[in-house]
Amino acid sequence: MEGKWNELTELLVKEVSFETVTEVEGFLKYLDKAENDINTAEPISVDPETLRTQLRDHNAFHEDLTQRKNTLKELIAKGRAHLHETANTKTEEIESRWDSIENQADLLSHHSADRQRQLESALPLALQLNENLSEVEAWLEEMEAELKAQNQGGDSLEEAKKQHDNLKTTQQIIDDHKLFIDDLNSTGMDLMDVCGVVEAGDLHNKLLALNTRYETLRSHTRARGRELAEKKRKLTQEFVEGLDQLLEDIDNLKRVVSSADPVPAVPAKLRNEIDENMSVIQDLERMKPALLKAEEGIKDLMSHGIDDPGEVEDVRSRVAEITQLYGNVGASATQRDKLLRQVLHDATQYFDLTTDVLSSLRDLKDSLLSQQLPGVDTATIREQQSELAGIKTELEKAKELIGDCRKYADDVGRNCGEPGRIELQKQLEDLTQLADDVNDLVRERGDELRKVFRHADHFSHLLEAAGSWLPLSEHKMASMRPPASDIRELTEQIEEIKLFKSQVHPHIVEMQQLNQQLDSLKDQSPVAAEALYRPVLAANEKWNDLLRSIADRETKLNDMLVKIGKLDYSMEDVMSTLEQLQADIKSQRNNNGDPKYLETILRKLQLMQSDLHNQEKTVRRLTKAVDDLAHKTDIDEYHQLSEKRQVMVSMLRTTKALAKDAENEVQDKMRQIKRFLGEVDRNLQAINDFRHELKNNLPFGALPETCEHQYNAFTVRCQELDGRERSVQTQVATAQHMTASARPEDVAQVTDKIKRLRDRWQDTRERAIKRKIKMEENKKNVHDFHDSLKAFTDWLNTTEVSMRAFVYPSKLVDRILKQIEEHNAVRADLAAQSERMAILDKSGTFLKHFGRKQDTIFVKNLLVGIRLRWKKILRRTDERGRLLQQAFKEDKRFQDAWQDLCRWLDDSTASLSSFLSPNKQPNLMKTDLEELKKFQTQLATRNATFFATTRLGRSLKDRCTKTDPERKC
Repeated sequence: MEGKWNELTELLVKEVSFETVTEVEGFLKYLDKAENDINTAEPISVDPETLRTQLRDHNAFHEDLTQRKNTLKELIAKGRAHLHETANTKTEEIESRWDSIENQADLLSHHSADRQRQLESALPLALQLNENLSEVEAWLEEMEAELKAQNQGGDSLEEAKKQHDNLKTTQQIIDDHKLFIDDLNSTGMDLMDVCGVVEAGDLHNKLLALNTRYETLRSHTRARGRELAEKKRKLTQEFVEGLDQLLEDIDNLKRVVSSADPVPAVPAKLRNEIDENMSVIQDLERMKPALLKAEEGIKDLMSHGIDDPGEVEDVRSRVAEITQLYGNVGASATQRDKLLRQVLHDATQYFDLTTDVLSSLRDLKDSLLSQQLPGVDTATIREQQSELAGIKTELEKAKELIGDCRKYADDVGRNCGEPGRIELQKQLEDLTQLADDVNDLVRERGDELRKVFRHADHFSHLLEAAGSWLPLSEHKMASMRPPASDIRELTEQIEEIKLFKSQVHPHIVEMQQLNQQLDSLKDQSPVAAEALYRPVLAANEKWNDLLRSIADRETKLNDMLVKIGKLDYSMEDVMSTLEQLQADIKSQRNNNGDPKYLETILRKLQLMQSDLHNQEKTVRRLTKAVDDLAHKTDIDEYHQLSEKRQVMVSMLRTTKALAKDAENEVQDKMRQIKRFLGEVDRNLQAINDFRHELKNNLPFGALPETCEHQYNAFTVRCQELDGRERSVQTQVATAQHMTASARPEDVAQVTDKIKRLRDRWQDTRERAIKRKIKMEENKKNVHDFHDSLKAFTDWLNTTEVSMRAFVYPSKLVDRILKQIEEHNAVRADLAAQSERMAILDKSGTFLKHFGRKQDTIFVKNLLVGIRLRWKKILRRTDERGRLLQQAFKEDKRFQDAWQDLCRWLDDSTASLSSFLSPNKQPNLMKTDLEELKKFQTQLATRNATFFATTRLGRSLKDRCTKTDPERKC
């Protein structure tokens, strides 16, 4: 009954498996069509409307592909579950075919997901780029028209001043737009990375033309500014006014140097910064003659003399201030130029080396991905291993160069700004990630080649051995004489065939292993393994012919024994054979191992059953022969033969039952081990899927909502992985128990799969933990950035409102001192906020480089707006500080001169009152007259001070508006 049940189970499973195979094969047409659709898909466009259509179509395609892939996996999982319930030795071939189809579906789904991510990233980039391109082009046209209009003007000093002031405003607007140009270039480069080659070329040309127009606009503005500055200096007649203009021009250059962007790390940006800094140095060189002229002018004033010493001191202090400021700006610009050139030297070496290493690693990765399937002969595999060793050597060289890249990056990072360091960090991480990917591919390829080499080497040895002993056995079998009629000679022939069978039958292990090794090689390289079919098929045919020849020989010899009447001897021979079969069958029980080993045991049992079937035929003939002797011999001899016949028949039944029990037992073990390995495969598949997701290393979300969603989804995946821990540990423990009671070579499949499961489990857990830590850090950084951004934006709004409430510098010392005190408080607040701005800029730059493209567009826009507003506040603060200091000096000089003059007038009034009552004594009148003459001399010397003070006060008064209450003061 158990045997019938197993037969029915096998038939049912075979039927269900056949249906599953048919359904799975039906998916191949769809997979081939889907693969062709992806390979022939249109390149990613840069037009937003076209991109929307591409994304909508591909989303529908990807959703359909995902549904069909899941259906396929469910179907295959169901089919595998059925196959694990059968002891059929052909299940591995079916499972190998299903593995190939699953891998094809997974690879296709991966490519489809990659294209979907690229389209999702490209759409917001294209929208942003399209909008910004239109705005920047319109702005460029407006600026070009405005500059063209500003080129027309008169030659008077007032017109030159007005044009210069307008040009400075225009130049500031142009400089402020550099942030937008840089953002546009960054967006364009990101879009070019994902779009098609033709579209990327067109976009590159557009950006190049736009940058050329912008640089031309900047250079034209600077040249025009130098012309107007030189024109103003030539038209300025008053020496003091020329000093004010020179001071203002140098102060503008100081602001350019002090507010320069942090030192970048990219050679192209460094060259632009060097050009910017060189323009400052060149402007300083152009101002040097004016500075020398100012120094000569103060010497001329000193040599010719001047009525007001205070004015001389004021001019001298201005010239000293200009000289000091000129020296400081020159030193800062020279120092920055030296720093930029040093960083450019290091950055050029770094980027050249990084580009070479990146190109080398990509070539290695492409080479590994395009490797042919492993060979099926040891010579070919050795060549492939030698090629892999060369790739591994190149990888080791690349890893050493990555170490050099890190050293260069450290050198660049020490001198560049925080954005540059973050960019270097991103590049090094990408480089390391690529090197890790190549290293994983090398390790997987090496494991694959070593595994196939073991199979190929074992296969070649088995085939070579079969080619040695099979012909000898065939020759020996062919050389045996026909069954003799002489009992002595016949007995010798029976012993001869028994000995020959005992020598041939053990070779079934080698023949089974030969076929198993061929199946393993066929799984690895189906096409190359076709060349091995013919020799194996020939060996199998010879082996089967040899087994049939032995069975036929035994049958003929036993028939001859019956024919010559040696029934007793023949039955003894049969019982001896059955006894040996029972011993052999018992030796095959209680054996544990993997499916391949159990297949070998099953094949041995099937051979024994075939031998048993031949013995059963002999028993039937002997039974008939004994029955035929019932009336031809005496009763005693018949009874003896009949009793022996009964013993023989009983032994036959016992042996058949024993053989069937042994076969059922092995089949049960086969099902159990297949079921166990199927569970291991399911865990391994789930772990590999998660590991593949981790290796993709998708960028993190840069917005609070996206990073939260991403983190929550990843947490769910980690929980699913943790939920498999108990199952994995149980399977590892079960496998250890299995392998402990068997020889290592008998459980090789179990050992290999459990080792792969344990290694992948450990590696995937470590990767998941690292990824989760990074995601937690990213989530914290994202929330901190956006919270800080909101707080800083509120501060900017408040500060901008307060700055709009600023009034012009007062003309009174006590009031301007209060204004200076308030301004110093604003500067202190700016100094306190500068650290927050630096942290915000660092965090935003980090998110911009490491975040998802869809999110980083929003982050970049926020950063550009914040940086521009911050720079404007700094610029307005510096400008107001300069105006306040300049006004304070003028107010202070006027107040000091006015107070000194008032004190002298008060003292002089008291002295004059003594002359109003003349003394009658002549000698005293003479003294008063002399004192009065001295006072008249002093009064004459005070005229210059009086007029200078009056002129300075009138100048301050004239700069007040008519409604200004300080005008009356």
